[in-house]
Amino acid sequence: MKVDTSKLKKSSSELTPECRLLIDLLSKCRSKSDITRFLETITVWTYGKCELYHWTHILDRFDKILEEGARQVDDNEFMLFCDIKFSKEDVRLLLLVLNFTTLLIEHSFSRHLYNSVEHLTQLLSSQNMDIVLAVLNLLYMFSKRSNFIPRLSLEKKDMLLTKLYNIAERWGDPNYGLALIDCCIRKPKLEFLYQLSIEYADENGQVVLLEIPDMVNTCKGLPISEVVKAICGHMKNPSEAVKMRIAHRIRLVSGFRDQKLRLQFVQARLQAISVLIYSNALQDNVERILYSGFGEELCELIDKEDVYLVEIRAAVLRTLTSMLHFDRNPNVPRPGSRLSKIIQYTGAERQGGILPLLVRDCITSLTNEGICEKYPLVLATSLFSLLYHLASYEAGGHALVKSGMMKSLLQVINWPGVDLEHITFVTRAVRVIDLITNIDIVKFHQCNGLNIFIDRMEKEINCCREFLSNKEKKAEFVDNLEQTSNVVDQGNGDNAQSETFEDNAAYNKRSEMEKSSSQSPILDQEGRKLACVTQRAALLKSMLNFLKKSIQDHSHYYGMRNIMETSLPKSLQHIVMNAEYYGPSLYLLATDVVTVYIFNEPSLLSSLQETTLTNAIFRSLLHKQVPATREILGSLPNIFSALCLNERGLMEFMSYDPFDKFLRVLLSPDYLVAMRRRRSSDPLGDTSTNLGNAMDDLMKHHPYLRTDAIEAIVRLLHELVRYGSDSRYICWRAHKDNSNSTANTSTANNQQSPVTDGALELRCNENDSSGEDDEDDDEMSSASQQQQQQQIVQSTTTQPTHHQQVIVQATNQQAGLSQIQQQQPQQRVVKQIVVQQPQQQQQ
Repeated sequence: MKVDTSKLKKSSSELTPECRLLIDLLSKCRSKSDITRFLETITVWTYGKCELYHWTHILDRFDKILEEGARQVDDNEFMLFCDIKFSKEDVRLLLLVLNFTTLLIEHSFSRHLYNSVEHLTQLLSSQNMDIVLAVLNLLYMFSKRSNFIPRLSLEKKDMLLTKLYNIAERWGDPNYGLALIDCCIRKPKLEFLYQLSIEYADENGQVVLLEIPDMVNTCKGLPISEVVKAICGHMKNPSEAVKMRIAHRIRLVSGFRDQKLRLQFVQARLQAISVLIYSNALQDNVERILYSGFGEELCELIDKEDVYLVEIRAAVLRTLTSMLHFDRNPNVPRPGSRLSKIIQYTGAERQGGILPLLVRDCITSLTNEGICEKYPLVLATSLFSLLYHLASYEAGGHALVKSGMMKSLLQVINWPGVDLEHITFVTRAVRVIDLITNIDIVKFHQCNGLNIFIDRMEKEINCCREFLSNKEKKAEFVDNLEQTSNVVDQGNGDNAQSETFEDNAAYNKRSEMEKSSSQSPILDQEGRKLACVTQRAALLKSMLNFLKKSIQDHSHYYGMRNIMETSLPKSLQHIVMNAEYYGPSLYLLATDVVTVYIFNEPSLLSSLQETTLTNAIFRSLLHKQVPATREILGSLPNIFSALCLNERGLMEFMSYDPFDKFLRVLLSPDYLVAMRRRRSSDPLGDTSTNLGNAMDDLMKHHPYLRTDAIEAIVRLLHELVRYGSDSRYICWRAHKDNSNSTANTSTANNQQSPVTDGALELRCNENDSSGEDDEDDDEMSSASQQQQQQQIVQSTTTQPTHHQQVIVQATNQQAGLSQIQQQQPQQRVVKQIVVQQPQQQQQ
């Protein structure tokens, strides 16, 4: 089913340039062959994270392809169009659509917009196991990354879970030749599989047992639909669940003798178990799926190096990871028991255990050969995911420490690979080390782990620096070429050439001034915004989080004291000075690392100032435009307090005329969304209150700043009064019945703005850090749909101190700014920010 656009609200999130280009290219693919050729080129996602709303048109096109494949032939629910009518090219396109959708779901949010789940459910009945596995991979991504499946409607969810249960249930007694290793390597005893025994309730509610001792003869020479019809003919009004179970058993019997199909059956079973676990659908059926001895069966397949078992081994590792996740639930039978068994079966606490040996072999192969046939991407990813989940438990972390895993993981971080796949494994290694250093920090420092981290960060920052430098050189070359061409066309000869050089010099100077005065996004030649690659940003974020935690940890004291004497300040400075490229999240982490370091080592602030890092932070906050997110705004006073701990820092802070520039955010429409209180948050936890508290603490710690701060606040309030007293502006509130009206914005002539000389247009900030929060999806979307209309945010009810009260009043005044209509006859309506008189602020 297509996405229901009638119930959607316009997205408030910003679409990355890479995603926008990808959507445009896909939209230009008219025929199925064009879509096939284009999707074949996409194997790794390098387009950043985005909201699924932007992909509505593409998902609707994919829905048509899925619907065509899931269509029933002759109204027979067990005969699908993809099995009977599809050509090889059609099947190939269907698989590519499923695989691409899996990548998209992995790197998107607001996944509840996806509306083709009924087609996926129908495709689970396909006789083509490649299609079934592709659907299960997509469902696995849904279940692991979100609560998409539990939030489905009851009818859709019951149908989907029923089919997943049928695929996940065991085929017979593993002690009699139907264990997983028997089905994958040895020769299974099929006589137990060919016996069908089903209990069902008849029309009178009585339990009836249906037994078929020899399914082979029953299925021989007949299509599945005919066999299901024949078996159900001996039953009275069988339910759909019974029909689906019979159909799945017939599919098993028909293809179990073929080794390739048998391996696909095993992989599908393991994948279905993982989906059920992540979907919280096993609480009442634990023993039916996770029976005694199942974990041991899985561990028997981990170290098998047969090439044809790569997908099976990856599925085994994913299933073990899901079982660790399942063990966290206190409502399941015997919580915590599966963790100890997995540690025991895998030998995770022994250096010669199965899992440690496998990890070392994988790391050696990756660092020497890269992604290879022995350890392809899917297997290596599943292995590192298991390590991470194992390390998240105290017992699992102790096991990894005992097995000497630290040295091997540091080897991954020291690995010089810079490909996107390599960076992903480095990120996973950093996260595992972050967890196990809580248990054993000595081994980390003995292996020179801190220097390895800093060197790796420097290498990644240098890649970003080189990328930006190349883009700037190309942009300058194109600009110079265009200007030279324009001058030549004018035919001004030598004078024109000299003027060209003067124009170029003026242009470069003007560009530098513009770059230093605002946090404008970095654009390429085609006008697309440049941003750090998602994989590299994730690695930098993990490393900065580790450093921030380690600086505050007393067990890291002697190792972290001289950390700013390394190349780390230069790396942090590049992040701070290029916030528009790295993003608000990395910018905040970089400033947090500096802040916690200064508070832990205040005596070393002078040496840190010699690196010009503190000066870079001041310029990024007071000379440029502050990134408009709740977290950064709330952390500003804390950053200023740290940088002003000595006289040099305090004087440098005051040289920027800080308070007048800082308080501008209270009058800027770019910060309205960041200032707005979250719908589900605590009343005392909104941005304005936090900012007021932090400013109050700043002036308590630095009384020297009190006079300048109060004077700046008074000037701000006078500016608000001046705009509120202007008779040409009136306050009005947008009513719900006017929510769909179109707002026209333009720049008013001869009007003074609190920030600029031109009129201050009312617009929402698309870079709000809370855009990905599921709880705020509706609120954020509503704000974007009414971009020219704002809602009044209630002011807090706390009783602040004197300084806090002034800041909070000014901030709440900004957060509650209404849309203003300029009253000029026979002219377009201009909506601008204005304030009320001071006596009206309490209303």
